[in-house]
Amino acid sequence: MEIGRSQRLEVMERVPDGFWLADGEGSAFLPHGVAPEGLSVGQRLKVFVYTDRNGDLLATTDPPKVERDGFACLEVVDVAGHGAYLDWGLDRDLFVPHNLQHRPLKIGEHAVVVVDVDEHGRIFGSTKLGARFESAMHALRIGQKVSLLVYGFNDVGAQVIVDGRFTGLVYDNEMFREVMLGDAMDGWITGLRSDGRADVSLQPSRKAGTLDAREVIWDRLVENDGFLGLTDRSAPEEIERVLQMSKKRFKKAVGSLYKDRRIRIAQDGLYVVEE
Repeated sequence: MEIGRSQRLEVMERVPDGFWLADGEGSAFLPHGVAPEGLSVGQRLKVFVYTDRNGDLLATTDPPKVERDGFACLEVVDVAGHGAYLDWGLDRDLFVPHNLQHRPLKIGEHAVVVVDVDEHGRIFGSTKLGARFESAMHALRIGQKVSLLVYGFNDVGAQVIVDGRFTGLVYDNEMFREVMLGDAMDGWITGLRSDGRADVSLQPSRKAGTLDAREVIWDRLVENDGFLGLTDRSAPEEIERVLQMSKKRFKKAVGSLYKDRRIRIAQDGLYVVEE
């Protein structure tokens, strides 16, 4: 059973206060208050599994705002002598120990955290994010569209989590609107640094846009057995409908693919060049 994650479990037993769910390697208790009507023994149900204060496994059909290994911007709702508590959408708040706070948290502020589980199965949060980022950025490429979450700021720009895996930076001169902590948005990779950080823009550059259009066209060619029935004589509306891009971007990307000898252009459309 995966603590801190959503999963499908089987209803094994009904008791006065709720249901016992299991996956063959453990059991979690689902209270009546969060169980769907008509639930019965033998059914399988998607639930989120976590622990109560005694370390017992609980299940809920109301998912939290973030799961294990995920990042999210959450509000600090309480501070105690041993740490802070953040609202993550469950009755039991997410605990962030003092030693896992990048700086002391205060009630009412928001902080970006990563969720994890300790060796005893207890779920906790941390605002010390650096060790959680992947340094090998093989999954990223220049011009790629990515999802971003702003987790901080420094002297030159906004620090962002890229696709929930990597760290990146949006420089001040790339921000054409106000950006705040916890903002989730799209971005485009403009550089991959040797220190394991990606440079990101909030809008596709002309170069990035061309690279992205090339990939869209190439993927469609591969899906269609090496043929795409569009040419520079196709109507802009048809290109938009098929590829979700402007005719101008289409023509520029086609020209680039043709220059690289990856495609040939015929009267009826585009063909992949056989190697």
